[in-house]
Order: sequence, then structure tokens, then C-alpha cells
Amino acid sequence: MSELTLLKAPQASQKPLLTLEERQVFLQETLDHLSCNVQGGLIHRCYLTPAALEYGGKFSSAPSNYMKPAEIGVIPIAARNISHDFSHAHGTIGIENGPGMESAMRTKSIPFFSNLTGLHTWVGRDLSPASIAIMPHIMGDELPNVRIIPDLSDFQEAAFPPNLGQGRKVIAEFGMTRGNMPGFPEDGFPYHVIKADFLRHRSRMKEGDIYTFTFDCNQNGSEVEAAYNSEWTTLWGRELLKSMKSELPFEGDFDPNSFDFRCIFYAQSHGGFNYMIANRKMEFSLAGKSFVKYKGDGIGITNSYKMPKDIADQLSHDTGFKIRWNYGEDRRVPMPTFSAI
Repeated sequence: MSELTLLKAPQASQKPLLTLEERQVFLQETLDHLSCNVQGGLIHRCYLTPAALEYGGKFSSAPSNYMKPAEIGVIPIAARNISHDFSHAHGTIGIENGPGMESAMRTKSIPFFSNLTGLHTWVGRDLSPASIAIMPHIMGDELPNVRIIPDLSDFQEAAFPPNLGQGRKVIAEFGMTRGNMPGFPEDGFPYHVIKADFLRHRSRMKEGDIYTFTFDCNQNGSEVEAAYNSEWTTLWGRELLKSMKSELPFEGDFDPNSFDFRCIFYAQSHGGFNYMIANRKMEFSLAGKSFVKYKGDGIGITNSYKMPKDIADQLSHDTGFKIRWNYGEDRRVPMPTFSAI
């Protein structure tokens, strides 16, 4: 029996979250992570449900999470600097990679894009149907004279939507998503991965277009672990596992509620590595492959790399950008401007 045939009957009587084609991809991704052949490559599947968006919002607003207030502080500074230094006669096309949940749009997307001079088009690119559904209302209400284009796509891979008009493109990412890259702790910082991503972005841009993103450069492992390890990240991670179970043909004892989230910081790799840890023994199979997860075994679902400033400087040099640094009061979360040259 082929994998495609196996995917024609996902669990439960609910409407699938993904198309058959996407479920096929999700199946291989899940098998790779359960087998520990890949680690940390599932961030694009972590916001498939409204509950996942909600728990992600709770995590970002938790008192122990230094990242959100730091990020909110630097976002309007970066927007004003871009408008001052990079205005264009034909206005601005705003493209946001991964807008995510409503709270993120209200506290990050709107403060940034509403500060861009001449904004006439906003494109929200996300793989979450829940995020796509709320974009016209949230962004349309706050940017009433701007064309709103929801784009259900993988922003790392897919081309921009057609017919965006003239003007300078300003591509932005919030939520420190730039640190979400696959990799194993022993492999060090995955410079080759982020370089390849940058080169893909650069290939879609014209000279003078802007790519800007927030990232966490904090190298204090205790602060990072304290920020990530919470009840909300456990609930958020369980939503990913529930999406796996509902979309894919599991058999046996695969229980999303029997996993707990844990972030472990590895200084030599500049990253927090995020696992769902089994709290009891489970035996199950997926697409004919058997698995046993013992208590304490982990599934490495996402990584949160904390890129040092010198790596970002080297990255701009290697990928065809000129970099300008933007900081708020909390210098752990900058939002540099990468101008295509």
C-alpha cells in the first residue's frame, strides 16, 4: 500500500487541516522527526489550529518572556528608519512573512506597516489557514487605504503573488522566526541554512528592496530556557502533535497529551533546542513504521537559534545586502534593515 493511499483516510470525522498533497509532505516530515533524522524543522506546522495560535500568543505574553516587549520596542523604530532612508516615488509594497495570530498582528504588524510611508499593498504570507482567515478583517480595518492580500504559502519557498504593483518592497518577519531553522545541537550554528534562505529572498528582490526581521541575539542560556519553558509552550507543542494525529494514519498509543515541552540551550550552537518529551512509554506506528518512545525521549520539533551580531554582519556581506542596525532600549532583540544591493 502506498503512502498516498494511507493518507486518504486520516483519523476522525473532522475536516482535514491540509490538502492531500500537503498531508503527504507532512507525513514525511513527521516520519523524519520521529526517527530523529531531522530536528527542529516543524515550525511551519505549529500554527495550524486556532488553539495553537492562542497558546502561542499566551507564551509570547508571559511575564518570563523578555522577547515580546523587546521586539515591540524596536519595531516602530525600524519602520521609521526605513521610511526616512528608503522612501520610493511609487510607494511601498509591504510583505509580511508569517503574520500568525491576531495579537501579533495588532502589536507588531500594524505598528510596523502603518509607519511605512506610501504603503499601498500589504501581503500576509502564512501556512496557517487560521491566520489567513483573519487577515482581511484585522489588517483591513487598521490599514483602510491599503490593498490586503492574504497568501496561503510557504514564504521560504514560494514566489511572491503576481501583480503587486510598483514601488519598493519591504519584506518583514516578526516573532524571531528567523531563528527557526532545522539542525542538531552538535552541528553548531546552521550558517549554511540561513545563507541559503537569504539567497532565496534576495533572488526575488530588486536593488533597493528591503528585508528586515527581528531576531533574538541573547546568549544567556538561563534566560532563554526560562522564557521558553512554560505551560503554554507545552499546550502549543501538544497542538502540533494533535495535528499530526488528526491528519496522519497513526496506529497504536500515540498520545499528544503525554508529551511535555522542554527547551535546552546549547551555547556552542547559539540556540535553544525545543523538544516534546514523553512522560511515559508509548508504542505506535505511522505509515507502517513502528516507534517506541520511552519516558524522557524527545521529539525535536523546533529550534530557536540566537544569532550573534557578527554572524548577521557576515551574512549581509555574503548574500548581496547592506546592513543597518536598529535597536530599541533592550538590545537583545534588534531589527536590522537589509537593503538589496
